[in-house]
Amino acid sequence: MGEDRRAVLALAALVRLLEHCGEGRWLLWARRHLEKAQATSIEATVLDAYGGPGSFNELTLDPLNGHALERMQVPWANRLLAVLGERVYQLAYERTDERFEAAWVRLADPPVEGWRCLVCGHAEISDYDIEWWVARILVPAYVADSTLADGPELIATLLSGQVMGAAESRTDVMARARASGVHVAYRDDVMRPCPGCGSGDTDVYRWIFAGGGLHPAEDNVELRGPQHRYREERSTAELAGVLTTHGSSLEAAGLWEIERDIANNWLDAQTNVMEALRGLAGPTFLTIYEEMEVVAQRDGWKHVGEHTWMISDSMSTPVLIQAHLEVGAWQMYVAPSAVAATDLPDLFKGDQASLPEAIAGLELVALIDAWHDNTEWRVAVVLSGD
Repeated sequence: MGEDRRAVLALAALVRLLEHCGEGRWLLWARRHLEKAQATSIEATVLDAYGGPGSFNELTLDPLNGHALERMQVPWANRLLAVLGERVYQLAYERTDERFEAAWVRLADPPVEGWRCLVCGHAEISDYDIEWWVARILVPAYVADSTLADGPELIATLLSGQVMGAAESRTDVMARARASGVHVAYRDDVMRPCPGCGSGDTDVYRWIFAGGGLHPAEDNVELRGPQHRYREERSTAELAGVLTTHGSSLEAAGLWEIERDIANNWLDAQTNVMEALRGLAGPTFLTIYEEMEVVAQRDGWKHVGEHTWMISDSMSTPVLIQAHLEVGAWQMYVAPSAVAATDLPDLFKGDQASLPEAIAGLELVALIDAWHDNTEWRVAVVLSGD
């Protein structure tokens, strides 16, 4: 039973972990293979659960997935899940190491992962990011065939995050971060918008240990220069030119209509017109009656009034059009400040002759009014001298 005993220990630990977390589907799978390993030996059919959509190695233990874990247990539980899953996989191939492969057990210190603003350079590592790093380092060092014999005690110790060396590792990462100008934050969500400059242009960022501090890893997205613009700067005359290029019809002074059945590609026309509008001087606002809170939190939009958002410069125009605005019935405009949703003119109704006065009174520079299902746009543009 010597060789089979290792499989029993690994599968038994996996069963205890999944039981603790309240995972249903894969707990049944692990119990079934544990019973077979106890009776004879680990079966090669274990390998069928690895690889592909919905496979065992895609399982993530998280309260958001219904698992019974505290926030700071999540890194430890998932690192332990990966380690045990790897051991079961190896044993199914009849590996004979007492521990895992050396590279798996003790990698060179991996990068510390956090967030950085690509515009102003503000950098953060959260307490949660630090916990992931500590778990990644320490769990493989504590798990071996011999320690798995400790059973529930090992699982409980690891999930507590109080293993030997954890406190010192956390303190070390925090000290290195502060020495390198990287803020240590205590939050649950992503760093967007940037707390330093308000930009939505933030991204995951990695640092490696260097000297007594942290140094940016080589695979990070490059920071943007101080003169960076997300899109070409445009004038209202150039916006009018883009509308004309895409076959828009002039309905009245400063008012164009653009329809889906134009000769040019509709998505290209929409993208070019919206990019030109977003290139105008001033912030871009969106008034929409759809639920946008999740999008706003993720992409750095700012809520500035009822049904009204200030769109981050970094928001992709094609993504806006195809994912968030495809239902139509919204208005996007450039102005010095947000306008109450009820005050915005309806470009499809009313007296078109009064539009220039209404738009001037609201200090709008340009306005896109999208009909339902995005089948038709009307665009009002304030041209010099109008």
